[in-house]
Amino acid sequence: MSRMGVRVPPLSRRQIQGMAQKLRNMLGLAEKPLFDIVAFLEHTMPEMFPDFSLEICQDKEHPLDYGLAYPDEQRIVLRSSIYNDAIRGVGWCRMTLAHEAGHLFLHEGVPAIFARSDPERRLAAYENSEWQADVFAGELLAPTTLIRGKTIEEVSREFKVSRSAATVQLSGLAKLPPEHSSWNLNARAQ
Repeated sequence: MSRMGVRVPPLSRRQIQGMAQKLRNMLGLAEKPLFDIVAFLEHTMPEMFPDFSLEICQDKEHPLDYGLAYPDEQRIVLRSSIYNDAIRGVGWCRMTLAHEAGHLFLHEGVPAIFARSDPERRLAAYENSEWQADVFAGELLAPTTLIRGKTIEEVSREFKVSRSAATVQLSGLAKLPPEHSSWNLNARAQ
């Protein structure tokens, strides 16, 4: 996401990948490419979190935001156009839904400090709420454990993510050590 995030406790790419992989494992989706993020938000999240609410609003109500997450309220608000396009399988809209879910999983109860309140200290990616939610979303929808050896086009098609998201995920995979496997991710996530 291009908008400025807030400073949150630092999390590494590997830690976030482990959390997303743990969730996929818990749902029995460790080896399945397609993660149905719409069904997850509509059905699984309310089972996991009884107070969870998903609100679909008119685009004009939030003209600058595709979606908003309120982690401490267990609430996600989405523009109707984004939600409807995610239902149709539009990759970047699916990623938007996963990104907002990432905020709920990563930032509930986390004291957020607006980065602009401390102009002397630059906000590092690993402590940026938006970067963390992006990493979570990418790993939830196109896990690095399943994309090794695939092209951008294959990742985009098989995992129903945008070419941009596929590129980012493959780039993240390139930063992992060669022995990276789902077993290693699972061990770190526990």
